Amino acid sequence: MRERVLEEAWTLAAQNGWDRVRVADLAERSEVSRPSIYKEFGDRAGVGQALVERETERFLTRLAAVLDSGGGDVAGALRRGVAHTLDEGRRNPFIRAVLTAARGEQTPCFRS
Repeated sequence: MRERVLEEAWTLAAQNGWDRVRVADLAERSEVSRPSIYKEFGDRAGVGQALVERETERFLTRLAAVLDSGGGDVAGALRRGVAHTLDEGRRNPFIRAVLTAARGEQTPCFRS
């Protein structure tokens, strides 16, 4: 149930921006009752927090694998790590939002 809600939250936020994600829409799309979502996440902000935590964990796990894949080649690992980060920034609107926010840009949060 939790994963279904997070997947739908990711899709809705990527399509329309986080500001337009509503618990009612998440409940309908994930086929989970609104009370169940509130019980699991607390509120809409809790869904957002869980989503950011999930995406961060996924990104860091993949990045660690990329960095570890080159044996002892530190320079190569750094090049692969930067390439991976940029690729994820293009592919994943959540990672892009974090990367652009780190540069101080004003971008619509979680929009493709």
